Amino acid sequence: MYTAEISRDGFVSVSSAVRTSALSAVFSALAANSVYQARVWAVNFSGIPGQYSSAIVSTATASSAPLNAALPFQNLSANTLTFNWEPDGNSAGTSYNPEISTSSNFSAPVSSAVTINLNFLFTGLSANATYYARVRALGAGGSASPYSSPAVSTVTLALPPIPAATPFTEVLGGSFTFSWENGGNPPGTVYTAEISRDGFVSVSSAARTSALGAVFSALAANMVYQARVRAFNFAGVPGQYSSPIVSTATAISAPGNAAVSFQGLSAGGLTFAWGDGGNAQGTNYNPEISTSSDFSAPVSSGVTPGLNYVFTGLLVNATYYAHVRAIGVGGNPSSYAGAVSTVTWALAPDVPAAPFTGVSMSGIVFSWGAGGNPGRTRYTAEISLNNFATLLASSSTLSTGAAFAGLTPNTIYQVRAKALNFLGVESPYSAPIRSTTTLAAAPLNAEQPFTAVSASTFTLTWGDGGNPGGTSYAIEISSTAFAPGTAVFSAATLALSQTFSGLLANTTYHARVKAVNMDAIPSGYAASVTAVTLPLSPALASPPFSGVTSAGLTLAWAANGNPQGTTYVAELSRDNFVTVSLSSTTPNIPAVFTGLAPNTTYTARVKAVNFAGNSGAYSSPVVSTATLAVPPESAVPPFILTDSGLTALWLSGGNPPGTQYEAEVSTRAGFETMCASASVSGLSGTFALAANTTYYSRVRARNYNGVPTALIPVGSGLATYAALPAVSASTATGPVSVTTFSFTSAVSTGTGGLLFYRAAWDRTATHVWNDQEAAWSALGVMTTTAAGNGYWYLHLRSYNFNRLGYKTADIGPFHVALSTVMPPGQPVPVPGAFTATSGITWNWPPAIAFGDTAISTYVVSVGTTPSDFNVLSDFAIGPLASFTLDPAANGRTYYLKVRAIDEGGILSQYSPVSSPGVLVDRSAPERPGTVQADRKFSYDSNLLFSWPPSADGESGIKAYLLDVGTSLNGTDIFNAKDMGQELSCQAAGLPGGKSVYARVRAENNAGGVSDYSEPGAGVPVLHLAQTAPMTQPYNWPNPFDPAGGPTQIGFFLRAPARVTLKLFTLEGNLVYEETRAEGAGGNKVWTWTGRNGAGRLTAPGGYICLIEKRYSGKTERQQFKLAVLY
Repeated sequence: MYTAEISRDGFVSVSSAVRTSALSAVFSALAANSVYQARVWAVNFSGIPGQYSSAIVSTATASSAPLNAALPFQNLSANTLTFNWEPDGNSAGTSYNPEISTSSNFSAPVSSAVTINLNFLFTGLSANATYYARVRALGAGGSASPYSSPAVSTVTLALPPIPAATPFTEVLGGSFTFSWENGGNPPGTVYTAEISRDGFVSVSSAARTSALGAVFSALAANMVYQARVRAFNFAGVPGQYSSPIVSTATAISAPGNAAVSFQGLSAGGLTFAWGDGGNAQGTNYNPEISTSSDFSAPVSSGVTPGLNYVFTGLLVNATYYAHVRAIGVGGNPSSYAGAVSTVTWALAPDVPAAPFTGVSMSGIVFSWGAGGNPGRTRYTAEISLNNFATLLASSSTLSTGAAFAGLTPNTIYQVRAKALNFLGVESPYSAPIRSTTTLAAAPLNAEQPFTAVSASTFTLTWGDGGNPGGTSYAIEISSTAFAPGTAVFSAATLALSQTFSGLLANTTYHARVKAVNMDAIPSGYAASVTAVTLPLSPALASPPFSGVTSAGLTLAWAANGNPQGTTYVAELSRDNFVTVSLSSTTPNIPAVFTGLAPNTTYTARVKAVNFAGNSGAYSSPVVSTATLAVPPESAVPPFILTDSGLTALWLSGGNPPGTQYEAEVSTRAGFETMCASASVSGLSGTFALAANTTYYSRVRARNYNGVPTALIPVGSGLATYAALPAVSASTATGPVSVTTFSFTSAVSTGTGGLLFYRAAWDRTATHVWNDQEAAWSALGVMTTTAAGNGYWYLHLRSYNFNRLGYKTADIGPFHVALSTVMPPGQPVPVPGAFTATSGITWNWPPAIAFGDTAISTYVVSVGTTPSDFNVLSDFAIGPLASFTLDPAANGRTYYLKVRAIDEGGILSQYSPVSSPGVLVDRSAPERPGTVQADRKFSYDSNLLFSWPPSADGESGIKAYLLDVGTSLNGTDIFNAKDMGQELSCQAAGLPGGKSVYARVRAENNAGGVSDYSEPGAGVPVLHLAQTAPMTQPYNWPNPFDPAGGPTQIGFFLRAPARVTLKLFTLEGNLVYEETRAEGAGGNKVWTWTGRNGAGRLTAPGGYICLIEKRYSGKTERQQFKLAVLY
């Protein structure tokens, strides 16, 4: 047995030992790149060790490839970096060989070194350049390990830019251009230029550009700005700012005119205002005003840092022009802003103590003084009735006087005046207000100047002629046309009418009136007018009527003091003079009236008419009389038969409604014997007479005074109806079991001779007669037969000797009930075994009744089991072979049976119970779960959709209905596609360039449909060969959460190529690299799971994606940014 030992310190200590019977031993778990000493000794079979082998031998273990450090780069600058790595088991003191290169395959110039440390500082590097780094360990025997893999990379920082020799150009009031030099940075470097107004306590504006200059606009004029710039390397890391900071001032800008340029205007001063025009606060301004638009006249000016200036000591109602300019930081002025103008105010006019001339009924002239205003000043004169609470009229003029016309007579007016400057701005009013009164106008005669005219009085009325209320009027009347020396009646009033009394009847009077104003100045008279007093009322004679007939009468009266030649109007009325029926105008007495209505009461009156054609009062009281009646006339037909006799009819003959008539009836044409009579106010008389007998009638009228006319005959005689038949049956009415019936008549012949009858036998309680029914002789016996079950009736009508039938006997019912009814067939539910509606309908084959008997009704029984009819029991529904139960309870199963009843009341047996039973399920199935796709993106137009199952506790799930579309809840691909019981669907041929959405709902066996599932996430479908070339690479989704699946990275190849995908942190650290050979050009999509090369999840944040495309003979690189978010 042997014991082999190894040591790293010359066997001061033993590192490891192996006991074996072989002649060698394997040692493992050793430190890489370390020197080990070895020795061995033997042990005899008794376990006693011998001496160690001599001499001691030694060897060194191989070196191991170093590992990339978690943070491979530190101390980055524009020209240096420190590269770090891990030993990966190599012993302390191991030498390492780090290398960096600007080429990822280290084919470009390489900087290399040897160190025993785990980092190395590289200097003399290019600014803003991508460097790749790797390292290997050097063994104790001079052998080297493989290089660390993969190589890591970073980008050096950019250098500070240098302001240009002339950093500012194109300096304007609101913009300038800031320029710089690259400071040693390579082309393509991105710069950020900044400006500030406070030494970069804050930044006013910034611009990002790859050029060596930036334009800044929207700046404040006349303002000092500082500027600086810094560069960003290709990884987006900023460098230091340029030094020193440079500055410039923007150009001064002309001020702007204010929206309201002038304020505080008066007759001698104004305030001129302007806008800063973009100039900075604290800028000085130089305003000027002048009465000349070109500022050649004397100019008043000032200097102020404000935006307005007050000018005083100006001329009254004068035009002033104003402009302003800004003074720059260095004292240089801007151009003037455009001139603006205004006019100073005018002064109030002065008014003399007596300003009025030319006063008339409708006008005045008002005058005033200028009051210090210059020539050509415009004035406005105003007039009012209420001390200017309201304005009546105004006059605008360049003179110092104004005429007002169209005024009201006899009215006090107030006047005042004001001046207007040349812009129309008003001065204060003149003071004090002055007033005057216009003259009164002659009154106007009224259209009807006289009212309330009687035999001894009248009232005179006139118009004011334009005079106001309160004007005084003087009135005169005369019966001699105001002839000199004749009597004149006069009166004074403030009203527009005057009443005069004590006048003579039927006399002509003249009247006139004039107005007097408030200063007692009278107007002229209005033209005189005339009136005639009324006549006296006539007196009716006693008696007033004579010569009364059915069409005329004569009315008489006395003159009652009216003078000869007076005209009279006599009138008749049928409604007590609500209206006038007839009138007669005559200078004679009496008046004759003709053409009157018979048997009509007329009221009469008469009145006199004066010489002016005006009527006096009517005679009183009114009197009346009635005209005579006329004989009535026979009507066609003259008779109407009734149940008990007849009604005689006649015409009025011209008599009015309400006329009283006397009718008589006899069985003799000469009326030797009177059977009946009647006095009526209508045109018919009804008489109860003997049956089947001929009668004659006549009639006469009486007027309202009781005077009768002659009797006239009505018709030529008519027979009354025959008597009602009296019939007895051999069988009593009610239920019977026979079909043959006998009937016997028992009616006398009456006075009209032998009677006959017509008979009808049917199922109706009444009969519509057409006089074609079978005839039956009197006192005979009739036998008839029923043709089926039900109710039967005999109808018998009697006819008089003139063959007129009217009175009918209806005998019955006789209820025939024979044989049985065959039951209905088995009911069948219309919806089948399930329904979601509120009602259930059953149909069945109809029942069959005896003979021609019809089924009168069906009775149904409904239950929730085939044997328990607990919902309806023998419920009558009518003769239709169908029944609907509504509402039916949800969740219950229903059954129905039915039987029939015929017209005879015979009840059939029950039908078989309906089959199948109908389950009512109005509950919708449960909502299915969300539809899921088997992938988040489809590049082959195929997707597999699946969903969790639904449930329905009543009728069960029948099918799933799938919607698939290119919009949320869209159905343009599948619309309610019936999937049966399947829980998935393979969709092929999906349209490219769109996202596809899916949702599903469930349908139960009763037809109930669930709500739609929540829609699944849209799945983008891309046909890479049909999609536009992705010449600019990008990823989707972006940002993305690795927990939700990989992001898709799309790019375009011009031809087959070897493609390398690299992902860097924004600091330039490589986190992931993948290389593939793509055998064809076109759009390509790769995925990245969000994990680094070691399979660990990357940190959230921004990353740079670099795509290298190695074509035959050429390499292209493209990069873009993406974000990881979780």
